[in-house]
Amino acid sequence: MELYKVRDIVREQVGRDRLSDPMIDWCIERGLREMEKAGNFYWMEAVKAFSLVVDQQDYSIYTSTSGGLNIPNYKDSRILFASDQTLTHPDWDEVVGPESIEEVKLEFADDDTGQPVVWTQKETGGGVAVTVDSTLSVWPPNPDKTYSIELHYFQWTSLPTDITTDTHEVLKRWPEALIYLATEQAILQSTKDVQAAAWWRSLFQSDNPRAQTELKRINRYSADRQHATRIELRPRHGGLLSRRARWRRNREIWL
Repeated sequence: MELYKVRDIVREQVGRDRLSDPMIDWCIERGLREMEKAGNFYWMEAVKAFSLVVDQQDYSIYTSTSGGLNIPNYKDSRILFASDQTLTHPDWDEVVGPESIEEVKLEFADDDTGQPVVWTQKETGGGVAVTVDSTLSVWPPNPDKTYSIELHYFQWTSLPTDITTDTHEVLKRWPEALIYLATEQAILQSTKDVQAAAWWRSLFQSDNPRAQTELKRINRYSADRQHATRIELRPRHGGLLSRRARWRRNREIWL
């Protein structure tokens, strides 16, 4: 559904003369943000490739300072991979995390070196006139090489600036969810009718376990895409062993 159609539907729910165009746009943007607050969904997935700096432990997530990742729309992490590209046959290993600093710091000395095996994340700043940042820290704290890193993460997304398009997964597949939450925001801004706003919210998300809400449909579809409900057995013996081994010859086959 094109964005202008979503705007028209939301405007019809509250009255065409109640909200200005900028306020309607704000309500729709807020509706998308409320939707993405409800979970980490497949359309929010992204990846950042970068290289570690020798003997540098900390990397800013939001900015590009000192080799930072410069991901201003970062929301949450998914998985971190590391690879030593100087090897003859380089492969990728998962860097476990983010773990709590209380658990990790006690396991490493300040001068430990090597390939990262675990990572932590800390928030810095806050308050008035203070820069807020999030820092990714690798352990051991002193990388001995410029390891290649891939951070798979979830990001806050934005709707297209051209309202005649539908170039966003929410507009293509889940426009009803956006309409429900944008209408909730529009009612709160125009009529202040909390009960009516709550009814629109309930179409997206409800405490009633029997309610067939849009959030349930999104979660079900997202889980199917990510194979979250698939049980996979890795055989040690039998005909499937050779087929599994073709995928990762340098990995031990395990059950």
